[in-house]
Amino acid sequence: RLTTTQWANSQSSSDEGSTRSRSRPAILRKDFCISKYMILEALASGADTILLIVAITPKALLKELISFCRIHSMEPLVEVHAKVELDVALESGAKVIGVNNRNLHTFQMDLSTTDHTADALGQRGCNFFHLYKDDNNDDNKEEKTTSSTSEDEYALCALSGMSSANDVHRYRQKGVGMCLIGESLMRAVDPKSAIQNLCLDPQDYFATEMNTSCSAYTNGMKIVKVCGITNSEDALVACRNGANLIGVIFVPKSKRCVNVDQAKDVVNTVRTFGERSNRVTFPSNLEIGNDGTALPPLHTLTRKARAMEDLSKRPLVVGVFQNQSHEFIREMVNVCGLDLIQLHGKEGMEAANVDKCS
Repeated sequence: RLTTTQWANSQSSSDEGSTRSRSRPAILRKDFCISKYMILEALASGADTILLIVAITPKALLKELISFCRIHSMEPLVEVHAKVELDVALESGAKVIGVNNRNLHTFQMDLSTTDHTADALGQRGCNFFHLYKDDNNDDNKEEKTTSSTSEDEYALCALSGMSSANDVHRYRQKGVGMCLIGESLMRAVDPKSAIQNLCLDPQDYFATEMNTSCSAYTNGMKIVKVCGITNSEDALVACRNGANLIGVIFVPKSKRCVNVDQAKDVVNTVRTFGERSNRVTFPSNLEIGNDGTALPPLHTLTRKARAMEDLSKRPLVVGVFQNQSHEFIREMVNVCGLDLIQLHGKEGMEAANVDKCS
């Protein structure tokens, strides 16, 4: 929870009372904690843990605050973003590592930041991987961890940018044991449903994945595309009003055909709005099930549709082409940075090929 009075909508820390002994979800003081006094204040208010941010905390102070937390039976969540910050956290004795997917200097979002940190921890021989045991004789799932006395045991938490069950499962597969989700819940009309839709229990996720009993049309809008955008101002208006896809037309006979410079401006605007700097990466191997076998066509189509819904929660740019050469399409994709292409002529399914269209 945020504890700064200006931003906290619920009761202040002084109203919370000492609740650490109650049976309830853990409470994190999500604040810029930079002193022992703030740690004691969190403890007195009933917090179970605090956030320590490597980017704003000198190494000597970080080590001192981590030790002070443990004296009071509290294990802090230590936030990192870059690999150099991970080294500082580990050298300071951090055991619970939180990876901020948002660059605090540029505010750009990159969900692969947690993936890279997980890989870096593995390369350093740090044991953090959280496994879930599927016991057919037990209705409950048991999270397996090694002995808490192990010197090289860590916990990894993904921070920022997650808004769907696919995001959570992505990190689950990397061995991440926790996800801190705030913005998407604050924006949700129904936070309770939003939490349920995250499928925090892996079995809930697998059950949803296997559910392909959907008709060709499902009531309600899933993705909204605004096409014919020719300038960054209109692109920004579309993004702010909730458009998922921003279409730019490369067909010469269209009155709204764009040139390379116009397309680049639109792409840069959409990326800035979505807090990213690169083209999105579409999930691979969606045709393959968890057991390594090929999935039925309907199941594959459902997984791809859901992946598109997830990716387009932050707007994407679609290039629209009509009976144009693969060479021209590839050039526009690479030069302008398009996320998707739409073939709007008589190209046929054969043309819908990643190798041909980049």
